[in-house]
Amino acid sequence: MFHDQAWIFLFVWLFTFSYVLSDCVATNPASAQYNVR
Repeated sequence: MFHDQAWIFLFVWLFTFSYVLSDCVATNPASAQYNVR
């Protein structure tokens, strides 16, 4: 049971991290240009 909860927590953390990272890149012109290139 704990193993399943740990996996769920890990996926939620990764999803949140990727969302925040993409949001920061979208609000940063330099990072956005580098990402497009």
